[in-house]
Amino acid sequence: MQTHIKVQGAAEFERELKKMLPDKTGAELLKKANEDVANFIVKKAIATASTSMEKKASRTMTSAKSSNGVYVLGGSSSVPYFGGANFGANHDLLRLIKARKVRGVNKGRRSRATTVQKSEEWRLDKIVRKIEGQYVSRSGKTISKKEAGKDAKLNRVQLARTKSGAIRTMRGWNQFKNWTKKKDYFLYASIKNNFDDIVEFYSERMAQVSKDAFPD
Repeated sequence: MQTHIKVQGAAEFERELKKMLPDKTGAELLKKANEDVANFIVKKAIATASTSMEKKASRTMTSAKSSNGVYVLGGSSSVPYFGGANFGANHDLLRLIKARKVRGVNKGRRSRATTVQKSEEWRLDKIVRKIEGQYVSRSGKTISKKEAGKDAKLNRVQLARTKSGAIRTMRGWNQFKNWTKKKDYFLYASIKNNFDDIVEFYSERMAQVSKDAFPD
């Protein structure tokens, strides 16, 4: 995940600085300033995280070096749930688990689960038949049986089943806090709660950039 704070007039300031300092000195000064501001935001966000999962996700945040904005990156291969920890997720929605491929394209991999809206659960058998009537390409794109050609049987979508033959399902992403529109739990929340401090820190760093670029 990536987010940034847009500052009005920053792009114009960057262009003028690069014109006056064509040796890339200006760009490097801006990169360092923006990185410092991003690190300031990261510290505030880490302090805002409350649950164990949020804290672990918040500690994956890093700053990106860029002369044209303040960027914060979050998530990692060991903590792939940054989005769920920060924004929450839908609870109690039925998810149909797709089987791992035992042969053919993408052998050993499991496709994403299919979410079923509560209003559609009554027609579950029909949904299952529709899913298992689909075919996928090497990239995972849904294709027609004709497009699948001779590999149709190998590349047909299958749902995972229990030993008794029942479809494997899960209910929502209940390990996360509940998703609410326009709300998050630590990153944007920390920006909102510390907005004045962030603006003040940013202003100080921009003033330092001007001083370092034009010491006279």
